[in-house]
Amino acid sequence: MEEKILQNEIVEKEKISISNLIFIVGNIRAEGDLILNGKVKGNVETENHNLFISPSGRLLGKIHGQNVIISGQMKGEIKATGRVEITREAKFAGKIECKSVFVEKGAYFRADVNLDRKSPEKRSLGKNQQLRKYLKDHRRNHLNLKTAYFRQPVSVFLFHYIVFNQL
Repeated sequence: MEEKILQNEIVEKEKISISNLIFIVGNIRAEGDLILNGKVKGNVETENHNLFISPSGRLLGKIHGQNVIISGQMKGEIKATGRVEITREAKFAGKIECKSVFVEKGAYFRADVNLDRKSPEKRSLGKNQQLRKYLKDHRRNHLNLKTAYFRQPVSVFLFHYIVFNQL
């Protein structure tokens, strides 16, 4: 259901359409969603907008856009800030860099895919990490760091009690 919603969003918004009677050799920069029904040999840039290559569309080149849906044929590279979708009618060969990829059963798909993930935010330290940090900051004369490693999470208070009271 989700993949159909993305396709409908492109069709329902303000769109730019390239007819199936047009063949373009050169680069295209669109300031809105683009529907490609014709043939393009060159790069297509839709920056913060979506690109849809219809079943009659052909593209040889690079794409840079937000979300990309391919139902036609494409050979080249895709850099999307969002999602790339390859439908069952599509033939794709090349490289993809995006956040997520959806490939329908039956599509011809031969690609190197690089999924961009946001770098994880700094998380709070786990209990073992807290323990190691505590030991590093509060080393005592004869305290051996090997005695501080526990396989199970241990609170700093419990650790302090065990190590300094020699239990």
